[in-house]
Amino acid sequence: MDYWNIFDLAITLLSCGTIVLDGIGTLPLGGSMSVIRSFRISKILRLIKKTKSLRHIFKTFIHCLKPLTNIGSLLLLILYMYTIAGVILFGQVKRNGKLTDTLNFESFSAGALALFVVSTTDAWTEIALSCLKRQSVDFDCIQNPTYQDYVDNNRQTVGCGPKFSGILYFYSYFLAMSLILLKLFVAIICQAYEDIKV
Repeated sequence: MDYWNIFDLAITLLSCGTIVLDGIGTLPLGGSMSVIRSFRISKILRLIKKTKSLRHIFKTFIHCLKPLTNIGSLLLLILYMYTIAGVILFGQVKRNGKLTDTLNFESFSAGALALFVVSTTDAWTEIALSCLKRQSVDFDCIQNPTYQDYVDNNRQTVGCGPKFSGILYFYSYFLAMSLILLKLFVAIICQAYEDIKV
């Protein structure tokens, strides 16, 4: 009747199943066997049952799952909207500085990755400056490039960055993600901790 015992039984059966499947050796499971074996470490979670402080933290985690899911969905929505805007604004900017093959705004996935890096505040100012770079002596770019300019440059981006809209874009994103929404995560966890404590 105890859920912890059911959990322990499931982990034990899963472990026995991996041993049997590994012994048979005829099924081409490959890397999935090591993933299944990694669930054995979850037996450590049984410590939650014995330690009062860990039990309190675990109850707090369960209590704040729904609010955290709501905030996480809002974060993903904002990331989605800003990624689309970033591809429109910076999709043609010539690669320079922090703009590389993987970190750029030339596609949706690369733009989402760039914004994720910005939201972690890891060199976000350098990413912003690379996207906002204008034509100068050491940076040759075309103000409003056409598709032919892109083809002539061996299918590499060749445009210049926008000026004021780009600054507004990065500062508003940084303010929304790092200074407001990520702080909501901490506030929800603290509030749930206090609710459980009482």
